[in-house]
Amino acid sequence: MSELAGFIDAILNNLDDDTPRLVFAD
Repeated sequence: MSELAGFIDAILNNLDDDTPRLVFAD
């Protein structure tokens, strides 16, 4: 669950950003 939550959180944070980038949370 932690990995999935981190992945979703990274996507949501990316949507909030204007800069297109992939963020992989540990």
